Amino acid sequence: MEGETITLQEIFLFQQTGLDDERKVHGQFKATGVRPKFVERFKALGIACDPSIFDPEKIYEV
Repeated sequence: MEGETITLQEIFLFQQTGLDDERKVHGQFKATGVRPKFVERFKALGIACDPSIFDPEKIYEV
């Protein structure tokens, strides 16, 4: 929050690399390097969230 304004930051970016014959989207997700605050809350609640998914050097293909 900045005053009365809610501010957001992107955690992942998606870059489309193409479409297949059935028009299914293919692309890459890449972390921005921002580690969201909810990770610590998840941990306190016993919800596993591997912090390496926020590593901006990793690329996830879909």
